[in-house]
Amino acid sequence: MKLRAGVVTCASAFMLTVCGSTTVFSQAYPSKVIRFIVPHAAGGANDIIARVLAQKLSENLGQQVIVDNRAGGSAIIGSALVAKSDPDGYTILLANVPHVANPVLHSNLPYDTLKDFASITLIARMPSVLIVHPSLPVKSVGGLIALAKSKPGQINYASAGIGSSIYLTMALFIHRTGVEMFHVPYKSGAPALRDLIAGQVSAQFVTVPPVLPHLKAGKRIE
Repeated sequence: MKLRAGVVTCASAFMLTVCGSTTVFSQAYPSKVIRFIVPHAAGGANDIIARVLAQKLSENLGQQVIVDNRAGGSAIIGSALVAKSDPDGYTILLANVPHVANPVLHSNLPYDTLKDFASITLIARMPSVLIVHPSLPVKSVGGLIALAKSKPGQINYASAGIGSSIYLTMALFIHRTGVEMFHVPYKSGAPALRDLIAGQVSAQFVTVPPVLPHLKAGKRIE
């Protein structure tokens, strides 16, 4: 199924964090398998980045690094699992926009974002694109805006849940254009993209890696 991509883009940042701020590594580190928690479903940009990084870490450290997808709750489920793990450097979190947005959007998080995690490094900056299903009768971003204004609340869009980068990007787009669109949240970006490809939803902001093969097979909105 071909997709149309809009010219509106944004960028997401990904970083690695570990549980606790006083982690101490022994000289033998790593002496056992390292678990790499991705708080999103397999197949999305987070998962793609994690698997490339895990492979290289395994090669460089001489110890297996396993990717463990814990999707759901706008990344809260996976983040909580890391926060409750032993602060020994063997449980690592791939964090992105929801890690920063969740303390603002949720008053009862099961962890303290500032105290329960220690940052390791920034690993990537990822642009996003606005895509629509080919069945939507638009040929440009301007066309999408015009259509949405003529049908307030009737065009739906997918996201990886409230607080995700693609949700916040669409929220900004809606705010700046003054359109009304119906939000369809998913546990992660990958299932949202699958449903857009299948025509179950009409539009979505998505990071580039998972959608790139589809865009190469389709055409770009100018």
